[in-house]
Amino acid sequence: MSNVIQFLELLGRSPRALTDAEYASATISFEAPARDALLARDPISLAAALHARATVACVIAIPENDEPAPEDVPFEGDEPPADSDVKAA
Repeated sequence: MSNVIQFLELLGRSPRALTDAEYASATISFEAPARDALLARDPISLAAALHARATVACVIAIPENDEPAPEDVPFEGDEPPADSDVKAA
């Protein structure tokens, strides 16, 4: 794992914010393009410096199921649920 990625991971886990001086000091050993992008807080330039994709997407596919989800089951009680949009006649 690159030092830049380790630094970003540490920032994500750290409960305290770094001062500007601490942040600049922590990035001093990185290569110029990555360091400059970090100091400018520019994610597009940082992705280019790391040869990474600027945009990442995550898709979660839920397998089909024959059983309806609880919210799809019609209400069968005496009264409609409290959050229902059904108006009493």
